[in-house]
Amino acid sequence: MSTYLRSSMTHIDSRIQEDSLLFLDILLLCAPLRVAQDFHRIIPNFLDMISKLRVDSKPGRTLTINLNNQNTSAKWRVKVFQRLQEFLQKYAAYKNVENLGKIKTSGVTVFDVIKPNYYSLFDPINTSNCTVSCFSGKSSENELQIDEIEKFHEYTHTLVPLLFETWFEACPSSKSDKNFETVISEETGQLLKHIIQTLTLLKNLLKYFNTKCPSSHVEKLLLQKYKSKFSQHFMTSFPYVTNMRSRQVSRMDTTGVDTTDPKLIAVNLELCQLYIAFNPYVNLKNQSNEISLVLGYIEKIFNQSSDSTISAMVINLLNSLFCNEITGWTRTISVLDALFRKIIWIYFNKSMCDTLKQDIFGLLCKITLNENLSHFHSNDAFEMWLKSLPDILLSEKLTVQTVNIIHKFA
Repeated sequence: MSTYLRSSMTHIDSRIQEDSLLFLDILLLCAPLRVAQDFHRIIPNFLDMISKLRVDSKPGRTLTINLNNQNTSAKWRVKVFQRLQEFLQKYAAYKNVENLGKIKTSGVTVFDVIKPNYYSLFDPINTSNCTVSCFSGKSSENELQIDEIEKFHEYTHTLVPLLFETWFEACPSSKSDKNFETVISEETGQLLKHIIQTLTLLKNLLKYFNTKCPSSHVEKLLLQKYKSKFSQHFMTSFPYVTNMRSRQVSRMDTTGVDTTDPKLIAVNLELCQLYIAFNPYVNLKNQSNEISLVLGYIEKIFNQSSDSTISAMVINLLNSLFCNEITGWTRTISVLDALFRKIIWIYFNKSMCDTLKQDIFGLLCKITLNENLSHFHSNDAFEMWLKSLPDILLSEKLTVQTVNIIHKFA
């Protein structure tokens, strides 16, 4: 099936290429594991569907123009990038990328006085098989892993410039006033969504490979190489909205995707997340305009949004900002002072739902317990929040998470 798929993806007939995307949809739905296992065989064909090798002396690829009457270049790229994003999602799930950073804790064995209790004499990890290669100092598994990382690194550095070039062609000219949003068409909004989600998946996969092989530095190399181009292509016109505000919001668009976010809030938040990732050592003097745009948008959405999904995205974004490692964002309080005050102000908002309040409480406790963020502790708003902690124990209901967090202060 993989062979037939790859043959149809690179077929000379554009109609067969379009059918290959439908065939891929079925495979992703019915056999995602098998498709993910053939990742390195299938991914080059995605590049051939939207680009071609340069004929001049320059390395890399250039975008192709679709002259089909039924599909414009923009529509075709939306279809391809949508499938590419879904393909990368299945590959990330196959690699278990989301659970990589989670701490694995062994289950606690509780002695049961009613029934017999059996305990192993040895730790299972000490009795597991250890595979050693007979022909080299490195195991074949490690060699295959390094080869896989190199291949994915190569695909990424081919694909990312194509993503930038695609958006450069589709994006309208720079906005005249930084206080206004950039209005784009519905089709362009879908293209932006798939490009940003593809970039996010590529970054997460590189982070996964970097964790597996720290000496490769693949994530750091990507962020350093494309930092300025990302800001140039995406942040100049940030934020974005579609021109369908007065129309029915929830419906199927021309690409078959349900359009439920005309203001592109989720996409803009992902852009903020990527900007923070691309600029860990941000410079307030040289990047003040971009910083104010990003933080201003986060603050605006956090204050206005009542959608639980959007609120969860903002909380995740804030957790990445106030991480354990000191970055340019948290080295001093000057960059995040206004946003930090807004977080505490929202926490004291009585009309806020319990789930969001619990998430903010966890974030503030994380900041409190982090010695690297001690300069935030002298903030007057933070001191006011600390004084309110005893009142939590007097509330009508108390969650287990709250008790566990307060216990850490003891």
